[in-house]
Amino acid sequence: MASPDDSLFCSTAPYLLSVRDIASWQIPHLASTTPMRATLPALQRGAVWKVRQTEALWDSLVRGFPIGSFLVSPLDTKRGSQEFRFNRDPAPELPATHHLLDGQQRATALALGFLDSWQHSNPSDIATLWVDLAPPPANDDRDYVFRVLTRSHPWGYRLSQPDTRLEAGQMRAALKAYKAASPQ
Repeated sequence: MASPDDSLFCSTAPYLLSVRDIASWQIPHLASTTPMRATLPALQRGAVWKVRQTEALWDSLVRGFPIGSFLVSPLDTKRGSQEFRFNRDPAPELPATHHLLDGQQRATALALGFLDSWQHSNPSDIATLWVDLAPPPANDDRDYVFRVLTRSHPWGYRLSQPDTRLEAGQMRAALKAYKAASPQ
């Protein structure tokens, strides 16, 4: 026999959320009419994914591969809350309804695809996701090449080794090409 508190652990209405809905947890102006908004419980660790993991998630997403489900629970203020990595401008009119228990890394990687780094209010968190129009290397299993640029690595990472920084000569060549292509 189920006790009355068992209903807290059973979902009677699963949510079907779009990628945009999930990104709106960190970028409030993207919010639609979804009845579910998540925040992180206080005990959650920070965003720790490496660049290659974020790039691979976006490649999977664009190719139509499933990226897994997100585990949420009803918001319990006794658990405390913390903000997502990119949420520096919470919208008070859109209060959180749930705690995200599993899926923070994927949610943060998804939000990065919607983040407008030119309009972001906290320059120390600037990161950008770009689509590289060049085809992936021949021995690569990606169909699409996504590139993450961060404040600490504004030139990005190597195409064939997304966890390895570019060499100084490659950065100089890129800067020279950029200057040549930029209007004076």
